[in-house]
Amino acid sequence: MKLIPVIDLLDGHVVHAKNGTRKHYQPVNSALCKSSQPIQVINDFLSLYAFDTIYIADLNSIMKTGQNNNFIVNLLNHFPNITFWLDQGSWATQTLANQKIIPIIGTESLNPETTIENTLFSHCPPFILSLDFYNDQPLGPAPLFQKPLLWPATVIAMTLDRIGGQRGPDFNKLTMLQEQRPDINLVAAGGIRSLVDLEQLQQRNIHTALIASALHNQQLDGRIISQLARY
Repeated sequence: MKLIPVIDLLDGHVVHAKNGTRKHYQPVNSALCKSSQPIQVINDFLSLYAFDTIYIADLNSIMKTGQNNNFIVNLLNHFPNITFWLDQGSWATQTLANQKIIPIIGTESLNPETTIENTLFSHCPPFILSLDFYNDQPLGPAPLFQKPLLWPATVIAMTLDRIGGQRGPDFNKLTMLQEQRPDINLVAAGGIRSLVDLEQLQQRNIHTALIASALHNQQLDGRIISQLARY
């Protein structure tokens, strides 16, 4: 199983995401990470396991209050062996181009009236689609949820209201998306609490997950992560 740590960047600091209420996010200060500086947080993650992929959410860019490009470039330079999945909001805000970056197109950042043609899927480089949900409601253009044949090879099921909480993954939603496109790499995001949740994902043939809180509160340690990586 591939586990991908998440860092949410806001004003140059890594913040603790919870329930998708971004304006209330505070700098990380956890059992694992005592500093909210991005380089130190990633080093703390790497002290558990040699992760080769990190997910970055540039919250300033997503909320249209600036961007964290300088900090992201520093991460690229400091961790040359890591691939970064980068969400900076709508496709138009993607200002960083680097072979170690895979852009995320999140449906929440797209105009609900956007047509499939205007998403430029046929013209952009490889990307990952994030199907975003809040309180069971899809966020963004309806056609992207209704036409699974348009989805790329990797799709994130992002349940924003479960992030940082104790509700667990939305297994029903994951199953629904799997049934629509069983051939894609479906990534679980939101609500993962512990090894038990990850084992249930594996049993459902989901082998990639975004994680943050379970690392910060030390519910997942290096031994568990190494064990999961073998299967």
